[in-house]
Amino acid sequence: MAYSEFTIKTVIAAFDLDVVEHRDLFSGIDPVQTDEYTKKKLEENVPLALAQGNRIISH
Repeated sequence: MAYSEFTIKTVIAAFDLDVVEHRDLFSGIDPVQTDEYTKKKLEENVPLALAQGNRIISH
């Protein structure tokens, strides 16, 4: 089966999976502040990553 033919529905049926959609995995974790270096790198790189989508860019 080609990758483009896969759907969540077909995978669930093929592998007899149970999907749990409402699980609060992080409810017991306190939030922390992001350091300035990480904030700056995200500001610089997230727009580029979003603009590229999932294409591979070669230099």
